[in-house]
Amino acid sequence: MSIPVLYCIGISPWSEKARWALDFHGVSYEKVEYQVLAMAPLLKFKARKKRKFTDKLTVPLMIDGDEIYTDSFDIARYAERQGGSEQLFPEQDIQRIQRLDSLSERLLNLLRAEVFDRTKGNHQAKVERLSFVSEKWRERAVPVLDYMVNFLEKKYPVPAEESASSLLQEIRAELKGRPYVLDDFSYADITLAQPLQFVSPLGGPYYRLGEAQIKTMEDVELAREFSDLIEWRDALYEKHRL
Repeated sequence: MSIPVLYCIGISPWSEKARWALDFHGVSYEKVEYQVLAMAPLLKFKARKKRKFTDKLTVPLMIDGDEIYTDSFDIARYAERQGGSEQLFPEQDIQRIQRLDSLSERLLNLLRAEVFDRTKGNHQAKVERLSFVSEKWRERAVPVLDYMVNFLEKKYPVPAEESASSLLQEIRAELKGRPYVLDDFSYADITLAQPLQFVSPLGGPYYRLGEAQIKTMEDVELAREFSDLIEWRDALYEKHRL
């Protein structure tokens, strides 16, 4: 019997949401590192062979037999069913968790745009991002990465009226200084922790990032303003991330 396949990007907070839920429930899966330009046509072909797939292709994406799960939230719900538990998604809190996941997504999209902007001016970060390419070819592959960044910027525009600081204040208000958003650890914590990767990035053992990549993902001012949220995120990882 084949195990499900998760197409993901190792340094992506969106992929981390899915992987954390799967790992929390001990769900076995094959992880495939997705390369946007090289793998998109093949993955689109595979996905469209599955039933009811009409969505725009994004990752993380999980294929399990004839079933396909096309975003972090759906993959986490799949993990919960496989684990036979309601810990990450208590039934009485589903609507609240969905609302908080939407908050997380809005903030991630906003902060990602800032990461793209900083990456464009950091040559070494581009070289580090090309770690999947043979070392002798990385410099020559930088223009391809430039094209990919420009492509993703157009694919994921952000509303001008959004403010990262105000959205982080909303997360602070949800926590109220507690260790968890709900009574116990849940997907609400997983999803709200992820935007902080674009404020004060975690490295090993959770993410494999070069020094220049880390610089493109740092927002020193926000990290100082929301140091309490960074401490909360770090404590979550230390206690609950396998």
